[in-house]
Amino acid sequence: MLAYAMRHDGHIDPKITLARYMFNMALCESFYPALQRVTAPMDRFQSVRAAGLTPFLNRPVWEPKTP
Repeated sequence: MLAYAMRHDGHIDPKITLARYMFNMALCESFYPALQRVTAPMDRFQSVRAAGLTPFLNRPVWEPKTP
């Protein structure tokens, strides 16, 4: 982000830096609910997937487990 704010003499223009920072923050805050809606189903079964129990997820609890 600092490379965008460089002037031609090599110094950093603080106005461009602040404007880009505020623009990026507004962009991230506007996209966050949609991003959370996408990632929420993924991390719900993250621990189950890490435990290796995904074959048992679609099976009912009362059904006997056949080896």
